[in-house]
Formats: sequence, C-alpha cells, structure tokens
Amino acid sequence: MKGYYLLASTCLFVATPCMAQTVQTTSATPDATNTAIDANNDGSQEIIVTARQRSENLQRVPIAVNVLTGDDLAKRDIHLASDLQNVTPGLVINGAFGATNPQIFIRGVGNNDYNDNAGSAVGVYLDGVFLNSPSGKLLQMYDLENVQILKGPQGTLFGKNNTAGAIIFTTKKPGHELEGYATATVGNYGVREIEGGITVPLTRTVSIRVSGTRKVSDGWGENRDAQNRPVQSIGGVDEYAGRFILRWQHAGTDVSIDVNHASANDDRIPGRAYGASPAGTDVLGFKNPSDDIRVSYSNFPEREKAKATGIFVNASHDFGPVTLASTTAWWNTSRFASLDSDKSPNDLLHLTRSPRVRQFSQELRLSSDSNDRFKWVAGVNYFIENLMVNNRFGFGVFEPNLIQDYTNRSLTKAVFAEATVKLNDMFSLTAGARYSIDDRGFIMNFLPFGIVDQRRSRSDKLGAGRLILDQRITDDVMLYYSVSRGFQGGGFNGGAFSLAEIGAGYKPETLTAYEFGWKTSLLDRRARFNGAIFYYDYRDIQLFSLSSDGVGNVVQKINNASKGRLFGMEADVQVTLSSRLKVGTGVNMLSTRYLDPTLGLFGYGGVLYSAYNKPFISAPVFNMTAYADHQVPIGDYALSTHVDAMHTSSRNFDPTGRAMVSGGAYTLMNVKIGVGPQDQRWSASLWAKNILGARYKSFVADLSGIIGSYETFFGAPATYGVQLGVRF
Repeated sequence: MKGYYLLASTCLFVATPCMAQTVQTTSATPDATNTAIDANNDGSQEIIVTARQRSENLQRVPIAVNVLTGDDLAKRDIHLASDLQNVTPGLVINGAFGATNPQIFIRGVGNNDYNDNAGSAVGVYLDGVFLNSPSGKLLQMYDLENVQILKGPQGTLFGKNNTAGAIIFTTKKPGHELEGYATATVGNYGVREIEGGITVPLTRTVSIRVSGTRKVSDGWGENRDAQNRPVQSIGGVDEYAGRFILRWQHAGTDVSIDVNHASANDDRIPGRAYGASPAGTDVLGFKNPSDDIRVSYSNFPEREKAKATGIFVNASHDFGPVTLASTTAWWNTSRFASLDSDKSPNDLLHLTRSPRVRQFSQELRLSSDSNDRFKWVAGVNYFIENLMVNNRFGFGVFEPNLIQDYTNRSLTKAVFAEATVKLNDMFSLTAGARYSIDDRGFIMNFLPFGIVDQRRSRSDKLGAGRLILDQRITDDVMLYYSVSRGFQGGGFNGGAFSLAEIGAGYKPETLTAYEFGWKTSLLDRRARFNGAIFYYDYRDIQLFSLSSDGVGNVVQKINNASKGRLFGMEADVQVTLSSRLKVGTGVNMLSTRYLDPTLGLFGYGGVLYSAYNKPFISAPVFNMTAYADHQVPIGDYALSTHVDAMHTSSRNFDPTGRAMVSGGAYTLMNVKIGVGPQDQRWSASLWAKNILGARYKSFVADLSGIIGSYETFFGAPATYGVQLGVRF
C-alpha cells in the first residue's frame, strides 16, 4: 500500500506543472444547445456545469465534480454507463447485469441491495428527471451532451436526497442548425453497434432532434452441459434505444418535449460458482471442472429483459430578474430476469424477477438572474412511484414456483432553497436547505414462508442542506470549506423470507460530510489541479445482507448499522502540454470502517462472521485513472491516439470483508487510434479495451450458507474492433 500512496503523490505533484487535458466547453443547462464555446487563444477551454442548478465554470464551483463531455465519451469509446467507473476516481458500479439493477457507489458510499424496491444513495438524473427504479436507469448512454458526477451529499437542489452523490446525464438538445452524426462499430465476440443523431430546424423557433442506438454482441462466456459439451455462448447483448425531442424557443421561453424508449434483451454477465467446502464443492458436491473463469454449467437460462419509456417536459421562461422552470416527467419500466444462482447442472437455486414501475414527478424552480453579488434558487418537488413485483424461487426439486409478490409505493414531497452571497472580493457564502416528507407503503405475500398480506407503512420527515464558504485567493486559485448533510429515506425489505425480516422496516440513513477542497488553474489556465480532503460521519447505514440462519435457510435482511466513518482524499491534474498533446491523472484514497459491533453474518457451516471494524462495501483504499490524447497533423488529415488506464485496489462485496466475497486489485488499459480530416467530417478508428487481459471480479453474491457456493461474476476480457464515424 505504501507504493500506491507514493505513486499517487508522484503523479499528482510532479505532474502539476506538466500534465493536463483540454476539455471542450459545452453548455450543460437544461436548455442547453449543442453549440460549444470556442477555445481561448491560449489553448485553454472552460467547462460549464450545473451542479448548483445554474450554469457555472467548473473552476468556480465549490463542489467536487467530474465532467465528461460528449467528445470525452467518444474518445474513450464509452457506450456503457458502467464504464464511467474506469475514468472517474471514486466511482464504483457493481452488478451482475449490464445497465439494469446497478449498485452505484461514490467515495465508498452506496446501496448494495439488489432487490427492486431498493433505494439509491447515488441519484441518477436524465435531463433533470430523477430515475428511481433500478430497472433500465443506465440504458441512456447515447447522444449525450455531457455526464456530471457530483460527489458528496446532494441534499439541497436535486429531485431526491442522495447521501453519496449524483450522476447527471444531459442529452444533446436541438438547436437552430441542421447537424448530426453517425457511428458504426464492429468488434470481436460479434460486437455490432450503430449510433446517430440529427437536429432539424423546422421554423425559426421550432426544431427537433432524433437519435438512437443499436447494440448486438454474441457474448464472451460459454455455457456447457453436464457432459462438458459447449451448449451456447453467454453474455450476449441485444439492445436498442431511441429519443425524440421537440423544442420551441421564443422571447425568453424555452420548452422541450422528450419522448424516449430503451429496450434490452441480454444474457446475464458470465459467471461461475465457487464451492465453499474445503474440496471446492457446493452442498450437492458439484465443482466447476473448467479452469476458464468464463465457463459456466448452468442448466437454467439466465436472461435479462428490460424496457424503459419516458416522457419529459422541460419548460422555462426568463422574466428578467427571475427565471421560472418546470420539469414534468412520466417514467415507466419493466424487467424480467431469470437466474441460475448455483451455476451447475443441478436444480439448487433458480429464480425469476419481474418488476413493473410507474413513476411521475413534478418540479418547479424559481431562480435569480446572474447577479454577481447575490444568487438564489428555490423550488418544490413532487415524486410518486408505484412498484409491483412478482418473484419466483426454486429450491432443490422446485423449479421457480414459490411465488413472492409485493407492491411498494413511494411518495415524496419537498421544498428547497439555496443562496450564494458574495461577502467581499475574496469570500462567498452558500447556504441551502431541503425539507422532505417521504411516505412509503408496502404489501407482501410469500405464502410458502408464512407471509400473508403483510402491510406496512412509514413516513419520514427530515431536513438536509449544506453550508459552503469559498475563498478566492486569486482569479486562478480557490479554496472551499463545506459542511453538507444528506439522507436516504427508510423503507421495507423486498427480499424478506420471513415476518421477522420484514419487521417494521428500516430507518432513514444520514450522512454529514466535512470537506476542504481546492480548485486551481495553472500555466496560463492550460492546467488544472483540483482536489479535496473529506470526512464522513455516517449514521444508521442501510446495509443489505444475504446469508443463512446457521442451518441453511435463506436470510435476506436490511439492518441500520449504527455508525460508520470515512476519511478520504482525491485529486486530479489535467494539463495541455501543447496543441497536440493533452494528459491527465486522478486519484481517490479512502479509509472506511463500520463501527457497529452487532454486525454479523452466517456463512458456510453456520459460522458467524463479524462485520465490525471492517471496510465499507465497494470502497477501495486506492483508485487511480490516467489518460493521454495525442494528435499528429498529416497534411489535411490528422492521426489521433487516445490511451487511458485505471487501477484499483481490492474491494469488498459484503460487509464481512472475507476473501471469497472480495475482488482483488486490477488494472485496465484501453487504446483508440483514429484518422480523419482535420475538420472531423469523418473518422476511421481502431479500438481495444482491457488490452492487458485483466481477469477481475465484478460482483460476488455470498450463497455459501445456503447452497454452499459463492456466485461470482467477472469483467469483460480483451475486446477490439473498428469504428467509422461521420459528422455534418
């Protein structure tokens, strides 16, 4: 570990005068156009973010934010939201599926509950709309203006309270000029992808944008039968998504109607089961005979079908002194997942999950003009979601016919306000608060386990907010000191197998963050060196666990761990070395501990493992990213090269920190080389991901106390291909 800290220190402080990135400036406001602000003559460029619900220069916002523009996503060939963790220090996205049912963590804080009514400590927003349900919330990775990752509690300005942070996806909006793009990609494992978007002005005030994507692959895993014969490839993807935006702009009024749909018909990510016995077998004596981590022996199909449809209406009017904005949204999703958790030719544990979600939200915001001395925003938010779930479990000779049904109703009403006042030429003070009422209703039936028409309800009334003092030392150096508080409302256990596991539900969790940060521009603003040091006081942590009762019966419960603490540091350096070369690096380091002495789980053989004083789930001690962009002009053409890398130390997938329920350290490296005219009308590229062939765990479910095995999933192997693109 000393080597990790030495590497981080060397990269950050030696690189300060010589490493960086020029990032294209884009408008990230809800009514943003696709027109980029030109670079300054010195090669520097600004990044505009909306972390405080107004457009601001990243270097003047006293909040930790990572931003990826549409061009950044294209350079890194990022088409999956889960790949954002490979370029964002401190972000972890776990899960046994692709874009559905993710477990998202920022700075070691998140929710490890995979049930369909699980809350999220990390808020996911698409064009200002909070997406609550895990089903399909990450299927929107196409035709994006930018992605902003906000770190730390976001309890003031956004649609729901989030203890860990927020991920904000902003789509490209139609402007007033005809323009568009298209890309086509082919690669190994049968990868075929197309993506495109076009803006068409209809009148001087009305325009539309149509965009879409289609992804198909054969998968990089293999399933075999009991005779060790290959049956089929697994891990395949069959997804499509489309978006239509109608926009009207006139005399200070801006209205856009966004209709979007996404569908996935995928295999589950390839995985295998490791037996918990000393011989490496499960409770029926099966042991995977293959040495290949991507070979499974499942006898039950593992599929993932998901659909998501949204209608978003964003409207604003500039009255001069104030602007009134409204966001109205309907969001419906459905999902069907079939799982063979024992990964064997035996009928040990098979199940299916079938949630359906209906969501409506309405937010009104009133904000001041861009007065430099005093700025404010205030609003109200209304959110309602109805979730209906049908799960079927099969244990032993039972195929999935043990039926669990539940409904979960969430209703949130909130008022919020935040203001920034410039105290003098050096100091500004920001104060914000939100008051929320979270109502939950829950009904469950699970007849085989004695759960009959169990009805529960709760109402949580909590406040959140933040106080930030920022200090502008010079025009290029800012320090900030902040205290922020966020909460995640209480709820009910959608994975309950007994009345005791439902109980009275679980309480809200709260997180108070203390942070000191800095944002600096160097070398005539061709370099940025930003960072933060933070401490989290984490209370009543909502902690999901899957184990047994010591004699092999399933126990899924959600505890409120009384307390946890987290220390951390992060920094990123980005510099333009020349008009042809841009490089950067980022580091996140964490020290975390659960401080509840009552935490414990039963594992294999009925042994109780303590989680007290163990590190948080998905909180690696060390995480680092680095990249370089190089361009060589060749007459009227240009040869461009992008290289990026990510290294992470080990992380835990359950609170006990045992080796079999943890993932080891690994390093990923990706390359993209392209050629095209300097006006970027077209391009041809070669790309390769995980070129080092890293073999790493992406998720582990501990079934050792139930069926005697650890269900384990792995990241993708080395992939490569060709991409053609055009712009007009």
